[in-house]
Amino acid sequence: MTHPATAQILRWFSYAHLHGRARDISIGFHDLALALVEELPEGGPELTVGLRKLLEAKDCAVRAAIDQERAPSRAMGEMIRKQQADALAAGGEPEVIRVSQFG
Repeated sequence: MTHPATAQILRWFSYAHLHGRARDISIGFHDLALALVEELPEGGPELTVGLRKLLEAKDCAVRAAIDQERAPSRAMGEMIRKQQADALAAGGEPEVIRVSQFG
């Protein structure tokens, strides 16, 4: 039987809600967490702390993957802002950009 503290931390290693690269990254952390629980003595404070630190690392890696996937969107936004600023500087009106144009 899994120690309650271990079970509580393990639930945060789920990845069903993630997509793309973030999901792929999270799966590796999930699998490692389960392997640690299988291999190390149950209920010890070191296992709990180790899982908590692994969870922190997983969260950072998933956020990095999400940022990487969003980078093209940020670049597109910067390009649009520059085009609108250039239009204003030239005395014109900025073009209205609709999200549907990119989708």
